[in-house]
Amino acid sequence: MLEVCFSDSVKGALHYAQHCKNSIGGASCIAVIGRGKLSWWQRKKAEAKARARQQKLQAQAVPLGGCKEDLASLSFDFSMGDIAAPFGDENCPRQQLLQQWFTADPWGELEQMEATATKFWQDCLVDLEKLKARAAAGDTIRIWADDLPSSACGLLFAADILQHFNTPVTLVPLPKEYTMGDDAVVQPIGWGDITPELYGVFAKDAVPVSASQLKEMAARWQKLVRENAPLRVVENGHTISAPIDYYDAAILEECPPEGCRVCELIGKVLGRRRLGISDWLVAQRIRALLASGVFTMQKDDPRRFYNAVIART
Repeated sequence: MLEVCFSDSVKGALHYAQHCKNSIGGASCIAVIGRGKLSWWQRKKAEAKARARQQKLQAQAVPLGGCKEDLASLSFDFSMGDIAAPFGDENCPRQQLLQQWFTADPWGELEQMEATATKFWQDCLVDLEKLKARAAAGDTIRIWADDLPSSACGLLFAADILQHFNTPVTLVPLPKEYTMGDDAVVQPIGWGDITPELYGVFAKDAVPVSASQLKEMAARWQKLVRENAPLRVVENGHTISAPIDYYDAAILEECPPEGCRVCELIGKVLGRRRLGISDWLVAQRIRALLASGVFTMQKDDPRRFYNAVIART
């Protein structure tokens, strides 16, 4: 079986979920309570709580089985940018967009990210070919899907490929909520919010995807490709094309009258709105709103954009 996801971090979680090895062991846990150093008692209490939580998760865990070669991540994030241009061109727009994303340095701390971006792109292409090869071999394809724009687009993209193969396809829906090892209830917006120990528990909820369903999803993908809008978003469970300023209203509404740092505004937009998009995209829209005069720069920080202070005009 090939496990398919649309995020590199989810791919890592799936790899852990294959065997659910104990991640605590004899290592010390790190906890932060407010500011300043923790007392010896606070640290020991936090470590004990973390160990108890991990032990409970381990008791619930159901290993997925398999190995790293049974994982494929189509982390192309088709929710933004050109999706009509083919892969493999010398000036592939998709590769260029991911390169910009990876090499953005809003805190002025990163070095030599070009090589990382190139490897990420190559790994995605390898996983794409793996999907095609395993589908051609008749292996079962299990897709971990959610309503994040990048995942929703990735699912339609995968369906456009899989419709040409006579291979079993199942879909694991994201649970609306689940309970952590400390009994805290979590309402995830994506598989990245699910603790890896529970992936195997939710795998039992996988539903088969018929050939007609694959064709229907493929048709929706082909429609999006023809439209080739700047963005793709999920509204009421449907993936649709959207203009580049789709998220601007949310950004403006979250900016307080007195202004704030760029990083604080991004945190409010992503945390309160639960949009499931990248901070890079929000930052790009903030830059555009600055350029158009909707925002003004109160305190610039040329090297660390996220540290700059902005306000509505």
